[in-house]
Amino acid sequence: MDNDGHMPSVRPSPHVIDPMGLGRPLCSLGRRHGSDYGRRTLVLARAEDLRVIQLFRRAWDFVRRVAFQDTDALAPGSGGNAERPRHGTCTADEASVRGANGAPRETDLEAIVDRHYGNDFNRKASIYVEEYERLFASRRLEPLRILELGVLAGASIFVWRDYFPNATIVGLDIRDRPAKFPEDERIHYVQGSQADPSSLDKAFQVALAPFDLIIDDASHIGDLTKRSFLYLFPKYLKLGGYYIIEDLGTSFLPQFPDGVWFTDGLRRDDPPNTAIFASHQNGMVGFVKQLVDETMKTLATGGAALPIESITIRTNLAVVKKA
Repeated sequence: MDNDGHMPSVRPSPHVIDPMGLGRPLCSLGRRHGSDYGRRTLVLARAEDLRVIQLFRRAWDFVRRVAFQDTDALAPGSGGNAERPRHGTCTADEASVRGANGAPRETDLEAIVDRHYGNDFNRKASIYVEEYERLFASRRLEPLRILELGVLAGASIFVWRDYFPNATIVGLDIRDRPAKFPEDERIHYVQGSQADPSSLDKAFQVALAPFDLIIDDASHIGDLTKRSFLYLFPKYLKLGGYYIIEDLGTSFLPQFPDGVWFTDGLRRDDPPNTAIFASHQNGMVGFVKQLVDETMKTLATGGAALPIESITIRTNLAVVKKA
């Protein structure tokens, strides 16, 4: 919002930023990548007034339609957005998902994601899928414990159910339990805010042990993301576990409560002897940069720091490993 409290309008040029790093403007990004940059429904977990929530939902819908439109899908005869499946719609009969022994037929995560998301613009981006496979392909049959913050209609939970056939999976969302949420004794739903300690405690209680993987795909707001991380990472993530924050790019959307347009500080002509280097500090990107500082805290100050072994930053994604 500007100083007068007005929501800024979307810039007319689609060439301002390339959030997915594909070398293409926002408006040309296809189904597989463009809309994974954000989520249709923006949740302000601490807002009690539904009118405030609805305001931001409408604003995010507007940004999505203008900035993330799939131009191919709008071509004549393509059917456009009206023919796309709704959020998280299951695109295959459940009987075809599993073999006779109950194990998923496919081991390829991309194929499983395709099956459950179809053309849904909330589909997890391929770069996310690649990273999850890199981290867990060799461990997918282990009895892991997984927590995902933000499940929308539940498509991602179906994905994790099929890719991790022996895992205990907990989905947490501020909304009511989705109508199509997996009915499985090893899969649980907790309704609550990602920033509410009691809700996060409940997620741990149903899992019965610390998590191997925590995924934040919830509000995409830096403050709420930080609150979740500071509570869950030291307390409920296993040693050697991974905490993954998705959709960092919302930090570059002025229509988000904590987003501003991208500024290229790296390529600016800094004067000689520059001591302070400009960079993006807003939203989840700003929070991730605080985590980078945290890895240097003990060296710089001698004080205790969070047990962060490493931080891997990829386009729109941060992976934090616990030491």
